[in-house]
Amino acid sequence: MRHSVSVCVFILTVVFQTPLFGEPITINVRTAGAVNDGSVLVTNILQESIDRVSANGGGVVLVPRGTYLIGTLFLKSDVELNLQAGAVLLGSEDPRQYKRTDPSRSPVGTSYGSVMSLLFIQNQERVRITGLGEINGQGRRVANNVLKQIADHEISDPFYGQRPFEDNRPMILYITHSSEVTLTGITLKDAANWVSNIVKSQDVRVDGIRVESTEYWNNDGIQITDSKRVRIVNNVVNTADDGICFKSGDPNGVSEDVYIGYNTVRTSASAVKFGTSSQGVYRNIVIEHIAVYDNYRSAIALEIVDGGLMENIRISDIQGENTGNALFIRLGDRNQTRPPGTLRNILIQRLDVEVPLHPPDEGYPIAGPWVMVPHNRIPSSITGLPGHPVENITLEDVTIRFAGGGRRERAFLPPDSLHLVPELPGDYPEFSMFGELPAYGLFIRHAKNVTLKNLRIVLGHRDYRSAIVSDDVDGLRIEGLVLERVGESVPIWLNDTRNVTVENVVAPGSQKSIERRGRR
Repeated sequence: MRHSVSVCVFILTVVFQTPLFGEPITINVRTAGAVNDGSVLVTNILQESIDRVSANGGGVVLVPRGTYLIGTLFLKSDVELNLQAGAVLLGSEDPRQYKRTDPSRSPVGTSYGSVMSLLFIQNQERVRITGLGEINGQGRRVANNVLKQIADHEISDPFYGQRPFEDNRPMILYITHSSEVTLTGITLKDAANWVSNIVKSQDVRVDGIRVESTEYWNNDGIQITDSKRVRIVNNVVNTADDGICFKSGDPNGVSEDVYIGYNTVRTSASAVKFGTSSQGVYRNIVIEHIAVYDNYRSAIALEIVDGGLMENIRISDIQGENTGNALFIRLGDRNQTRPPGTLRNILIQRLDVEVPLHPPDEGYPIAGPWVMVPHNRIPSSITGLPGHPVENITLEDVTIRFAGGGRRERAFLPPDSLHLVPELPGDYPEFSMFGELPAYGLFIRHAKNVTLKNLRIVLGHRDYRSAIVSDDVDGLRIEGLVLERVGESVPIWLNDTRNVTVENVVAPGSQKSIERRGRR
């Protein structure tokens, strides 16, 4: 009897490469039969390898050098997908090879739709994607084939010009309702939609990956949606939409205890962005040591426009070169079924951003949108709504190297015409949404308790505007302001701004530092 058991163990271990009693195993997908020249679909072989490793209790699915053509794969608990150097998982050009989530499983009242993706991690634990290989979504080719499907009436689409609806384009990686997920070393390339999204998950670590995706619309790099205890560190992100982005599609959703640090971001949109979708909570989030370059929109964009809550956000050590805008903070009211949300307790330290005269995203296949009204270069802004101010905003040790060059003949809005700046509560939030503004450095409106400490604004070319314009602000403290060149208007213009303290303003060439209008 004992001899028979030994024979069975030998057969299972040697012939089927499967240890007994749940010992970790490694399956080489080439040994399992996967062709590695990108000529035939090997989805089933890779999926069977993933399923087998998970069912045995865990281990490694090893993908050696070569190109492996696949459709959708579902990663499973206790599986490490290891992509060796030179290995490429190549997404099929055929949209029919991609599977999608079931929108009926989304909680009532959320905006989660039916999502297509090349890789899914759904309701799993302890999943790792590692190695130096690449996952390539062939985004432009897939999207062009989606357009053909629409033209041939194979699928329906609310067809927006030449861009298919997002639900009909696959992401590269979608993580949802999962925990203890790790991504290291890999490259995510050329998505047809968002590159990756971490949804309703916890204990997720993205460390040392590359995102190279500039080939199509909506190529947001790394998204965090209603997730907790997430670390995004040591990554390089180059995208044709927002680089690292928070979203919330659930009024009961929460993103909290998130750390983002030591990343490099190039983007034709915003480098680090909260919103646009902002139904739930963003809380207790630290962002530091981010290098930003060649981005069309904002280095930092903080947006609550769908009734959500943002609080206790600490951002520090941001270095931006060739960026369209340094900082955009916006409380709006796009969701008319709920009261406006809350945006408060924001600390931004050691932000140093250069804003040039020319569009900074030249060379992107998908460039940022044109601003359709005449305007000069647009300043940073902190804006709430009448009766709903943003609260407790502190900028400390901040330098904005602003090109300036604002000319009256291009666009002219003096600070005594602030009533002409539109409110636009329901509009899409964007640093350029108000058009021409009367400040070249910083515009503040509908705010409470704003502190500017050691703010330095470097103006490259003479500008007709003021450096700082404040409108309907209760509690403004300026402790150290250095203007290396002043505009033609008074440096600080205060309109309906109460409880003001201004100390240590250096504005060479200006006979008067402050102009006050309205209540004090």
